[in-house]
Amino acid sequence: MILLAACAIALGLTHAQAQSPFSFGVKAGVNFSTISRPNLIIHGPGDGLETDQFKMKFIPGYHLGLYGRYNFSPAVGVQAEVLYSMAGYKVTTTLLNGTYIRSQLHYLNVPVLFRYTMPSSGFYAELGPQFGYFLKDNIVGTGHIGTVRGGFSDSGEGQAASLSLEGVVGVGYKLDNGVGFALRYQHEFKTSSNVNRLIPDKAQKRGVQLSVTYDLF
Repeated sequence: MILLAACAIALGLTHAQAQSPFSFGVKAGVNFSTISRPNLIIHGPGDGLETDQFKMKFIPGYHLGLYGRYNFSPAVGVQAEVLYSMAGYKVTTTLLNGTYIRSQLHYLNVPVLFRYTMPSSGFYAELGPQFGYFLKDNIVGTGHIGTVRGGFSDSGEGQAASLSLEGVVGVGYKLDNGVGFALRYQHEFKTSSNVNRLIPDKAQKRGVQLSVTYDLF
């Protein structure tokens, strides 16, 4: 009788866990990010900087963190995440050959995404906002004039506002064993008017994120 009771309890717990609308997991992956062309103006006798002489390029980064998901139904749910993410950008210019600036931007991001899963399928789509807290930056630059070549590196420039807001849209696929793959596009909105901050007042981040996810339970 005791053995039967133990088996019944174990089966009941397993069934309850399988029917739980909550899921928690871990994720990690790569970012490919840049910024929009900065809206820069030289305050002088009516002259503006020709921003088309600057080319914005993507750089690789990474992200990792945790997520929790609540399923209202087998098809509809909402997922919140806490991610440490390194984004950034690279700037080259036609003014000086071989000159570039490469900047890494470190954030703590909290996306909150509504998710729709196709019936009888592991494919899903997601959409929602992402809130970010700027942690630090690292900047490296190099260039040369004639035969003279130089460079610099610095950190803590504070080129970004403390808080950021982005829109996120993505697709993914989750296997029955809990492993999943996700692809997202992220686009920052202009939310600050602080003239001392490059991002997001004069330029906004944008990028692609590739992730591997795993549902712990």
